[in-house]
Amino acid sequence: MQVLVVGGEHAFVQGTFATKLNGVGVGVEAHWDWTIRRPPQNIPKGCDGVVVLHDMVGHHLSNAANTAATAANVPFALIPRKFSAALPILRRSGIVAESVPDEPVDDPTDDVAVPTPPNQPDALRAEIVRALEATFDADDADVAHAVVGTDGAEPFGVVYPMVAKVRRQMVSEWSVHKRSPEAERSLAAAAAAWLGRNPPNTDDPSAISRVRKATQALFGTAVPERVLVGAGFQVWELRALFTRDRVRHGGQAGDGILNGLTPAEFDAFRDWVVDVRDNGKGSVVACPLRRSMRGLPVEGLTMMMRVVPDLEVHQAGVAYQKMTGSGLGPYYHAAVSWYVAAHGWDRTIAEPTPEPTPEPVAPSVEGPTAGILAALFGEGVSPSVQVAIEARAALDAVNAAAESLASGGDTAALDALVRSKAADIVAARDVATLEARALEAKAAYLKAQEEFLAAQGAAEEARTRIAALRRQA
Repeated sequence: MQVLVVGGEHAFVQGTFATKLNGVGVGVEAHWDWTIRRPPQNIPKGCDGVVVLHDMVGHHLSNAANTAATAANVPFALIPRKFSAALPILRRSGIVAESVPDEPVDDPTDDVAVPTPPNQPDALRAEIVRALEATFDADDADVAHAVVGTDGAEPFGVVYPMVAKVRRQMVSEWSVHKRSPEAERSLAAAAAAWLGRNPPNTDDPSAISRVRKATQALFGTAVPERVLVGAGFQVWELRALFTRDRVRHGGQAGDGILNGLTPAEFDAFRDWVVDVRDNGKGSVVACPLRRSMRGLPVEGLTMMMRVVPDLEVHQAGVAYQKMTGSGLGPYYHAAVSWYVAAHGWDRTIAEPTPEPTPEPVAPSVEGPTAGILAALFGEGVSPSVQVAIEARAALDAVNAAAESLASGGDTAALDALVRSKAADIVAARDVATLEARALEAKAAYLKAQEEFLAAQGAAEEARTRIAALRRQA
């Protein structure tokens, strides 16, 4: 009789086991290897029976063989690989004749070492990898149950110990300095799936740090930047160039400056940006904006992109250079584009400045009073209560000093008044000087901050380029 043998590896079935079967009048016509993931539906032609090695096969293959044998109406035998124990079953099933004697119990060929089923057949490992990529944070048992539930899977007892081994291998492949394209794809898929189940609050300033710590602990390495971008983060905030709050505040300030322009100033500024966009470096028209935007790149760029939304990166750089005389650092265009897209803006025309209300003119005064007012305030000047108070105090101080000198004393009262007035003058001068210095210091700080961020961005781009060249090497 010719049979289909199901289970075991090719070398064992066609070697030791086939020899045993030949000795009892049975030939091996076909073999379904134990690594088959999706077994055929029918037994091969020329097979008069089916023999399954139950300790060298998965349930999916065993069940398929039983179904195919029933459909073909041929004998079926589920046996162990130990031939002395299998022979009685083969005899009862009709595959071996009743006249064939039993094998010796102590037949030494029964003890020939036979390899156990492979721990990682490619198809099963691929199924476990897919399950782990979908839920890498799940425990091994849950992943094993998910794999067992797929069509034609191995039993839980085979899958479960493999999950931990495959998980370790994946983490190792992800963590190497130059990981393969397949490992890069696998890590990105696992990280994207995890972020999909745990969406971050991208407006939370601490979200980036928390997500990076969590993914580092879970996957054993930093996840690709593109995955974090896919989760809603911006490249410029991932690279710590700007925070969202800083971009928002700068954008809102730029919108406020635009709203403060008169219609004529607004139109002139928009026409200038259009001219720069269309003519680029060939434009010689000076920026009509009266306010200095030096050191305010987010504000200035917001204004330009509000009036000309299609302003491209290089055009924005040229316009900012012409506006301020300084360069525009990296990623400003991307950051402001994000702000403009995420935050609406309605042009609010500035209210015209009302004409100043003339101060009421004091009624004309005749006689000696008119002369007194003119002496104190000048001709045609309205009286001031404060000036009158100060004039009275000065007159009293002069009279007191004169009386003191006439009586043999000094002018201490008048000196005190003069010194007090001099101190007020010095204080006013100091305040003005300090305010000027503060403005200069602020401008210098903003310039230094801008240059630092530009240098930081350039350094990051250089590191990225070096890393890319090393991966290509």
